[in-house]
Amino acid sequence: MDEVVGTRLVEAIAAQDASAIAGCFAPDAELRALTPRGLRERSGADHVAELVAGWFGDATELDLLASAVDRVEDRLHVAYRFHAVEDGVPYLVE
Repeated sequence: MDEVVGTRLVEAIAAQDASAIAGCFAPDAELRALTPRGLRERSGADHVAELVAGWFGDATELDLLASAVDRVEDRLHVAYRFHAVEDGVPYLVE
């Protein structure tokens, strides 16, 4: 995944477009994400995309506040900050 694909991923998340999210991952993609509930790991484009899309699937509002895409050795670091609303309750997600 290069920086352009990382940017497309953030844009797909902001648009809550599950198929665009899936299109950002290679068939053999591996994801490791540290979330408030702990480490999440998925393998394969469909499983990775399902997890990522699910994080934002219930948001009725999702506004991108900031993002960064950087290469760290042979990995791509994708960071974002969204203001979201779910069930009428606003929250911040990074």
